Amino acid sequence: MAWLRLAALLALASAVASQHGTVGRPCEVSTDCGTGNYCAGNKRCACLTTYVEIDSYCWRSKCASYVLSHS
Repeated sequence: MAWLRLAALLALASAVASQHGTVGRPCEVSTDCGTGNYCAGNKRCACLTTYVEIDSYCWRSKCASYVLSHS
């Protein structure tokens, strides 16, 4: 049973790493950063305006999603 939990946690960690680029990571173009990120003028990954930074990761903002879907 413990190995199932470990496998699930590893799968989740992999999914998070592939979907959310780390804020501040060096980049050349926005595709270097990941979902919810762009390559800013200082050549570092930053969150898009519809995402919020939490612990150096970009997460889709629930408020921005609501506003965009109701405008």
